[in-house]
Amino acid sequence: MTDRRSRDQLKREFARRLQNILNDKGWNQSDLARAIWGTNPAGGARGRDSVSGYLAASSLPLPPQLRKICVALGVTENDLLPGGSLAVERAKPGPFKFTAMGDGTAWLEVEANLKMETALKIVALPQKELGG
Repeated sequence: MTDRRSRDQLKREFARRLQNILNDKGWNQSDLARAIWGTNPAGGARGRDSVSGYLAASSLPLPPQLRKICVALGVTENDLLPGGSLAVERAKPGPFKFTAMGDGTAWLEVEANLKMETALKIVALPQKELGG
């Protein structure tokens, strides 16, 4: 329950900070979506929905989207999140990017050319963890 509460607090804080930055710039959620995903009709609707979820504190962006939001707004991750909670951490150089999500979970990106069998095993791991 504590992890859930801290994740909800993180979402609320992110939403508050994002709204304040948008207000300071005179932007609305459509402006931010266009700045991130362009004017592509499919991307635009998806982008507005994503931004709406962030502002309603119902979701947090994944690390790649967070970086795009920061670039679009000209801010740092620390400006949007307490302690830059989604900042990418690397234990050592290599094909892995590990991101602490601030709720006892992590976002893991693998940038490597793997054998298909190995890749399928890795892809299957989250399904087992999610009970799927």
